[in-house]
Amino acid sequence: MVHADDKRIEYRVVGDFPVKAHTGSIEFVPQENATLVSYRIRCRAPWYIPRWLLQRLLQNDVEQCLNRLGARFDSR
Repeated sequence: MVHADDKRIEYRVVGDFPVKAHTGSIEFVPQENATLVSYRIRCRAPWYIPRWLLQRLLQNDVEQCLNRLGARFDSR
């Protein structure tokens, strides 16, 4: 973890597998009765994975994780 406060978390993954230079930031934006979570990942894809495919895989993984997390804390 590089930085953390009540508005954002920044991290860096040590190691080069499955991607290189992996860093990320998670931002929390309060809304009326919820919190908007923004998750940005930066990395270099290995030569054998096309960039568009890696983006799609990471996006799907992050969406699933955030949906599960949101469902766990949903009070409706």
